[in-house]
Amino acid sequence: RKYEVTTFRKNNLLRLRKFMNEILLDQLPILTKMLRALEEMSMMQDQAIPNSNPFKVQVIPEIRDGIVSGRNWKEIADFQIKNYFNLSDKEAKREMEGIMSLYSGNMLEDFLEQPKCGQC
Repeated sequence: RKYEVTTFRKNNLLRLRKFMNEILLDQLPILTKMLRALEEMSMMQDQAIPNSNPFKVQVIPEIRDGIVSGRNWKEIADFQIKNYFNLSDKEAKREMEGIMSLYSGNMLEDFLEQPKCGQC
């Protein structure tokens, strides 16, 4: 879809310029392109407001419909309750120990870089 730049939208976008100072542009250099685009937009003429379409178009997500339709959700829920949410105490403890091992210091230390001397 093409974004129609009306006078209202243009004025709202141009309000962003006041927040773009040198410090921000030094920290986020990609914003210089945005500032340039805003400056160019300020010199452009406004587009006429298009005629409004009396019809509303609704996009129907076909992928979601394909996934959702034709499934027995009650059966799926019962299977998940039986196999995933009704763990014995021993199984639940094993799951928790697995999660705890992910966050232990030993595991995280493997990803840290070796310390460097002050001259490196």
